Amino acid sequence: MAAWWAGTFVLALWAVALGHATIYLARVINGSFLEQSSAEARELSNKSMDALKSGDKEAYKAINSLANDSFGKSFFQQVAVSAGSLWPAFLGAAWLEARFGDIRFAVPWMENGINFVPPYLICYIAARIIWGRAKRTFVTSVHPEMR
Repeated sequence: MAAWWAGTFVLALWAVALGHATIYLARVINGSFLEQSSAEARELSNKSMDALKSGDKEAYKAINSLANDSFGKSFFQQVAVSAGSLWPAFLGAAWLEARFGDIRFAVPWMENGINFVPPYLICYIAARIIWGRAKRTFVTSVHPEMR
């Protein structure tokens, strides 16, 4: 049982690492586009605030509407990039299903027990937390100004 938990945790850690590599690659490939979209949203927001400060409510409403659209576009682009980190977790779950799909884990309050999904989720969440803390520690040790 200990070997299963250790192996599942290693699988989850690999899924987290591959997910972060996917995000990194997506940001390298699409970084200028994402930054341009974010800059456009900030610029429109600033222009709408300038129009409001100058008392031009018509211009404010028009520019603010464009800014809201731009923020929505930028937000969902960031969500799409971040969601790219999850595909390895599903790949890991599929592998566990193929390998351990018929095995049930005894849980005292459940008659039929549970399958591999809850333990895998526990390992995956723990791996993400550990990865995040290790990444933060590494970044601040390499770049002390980022503390």
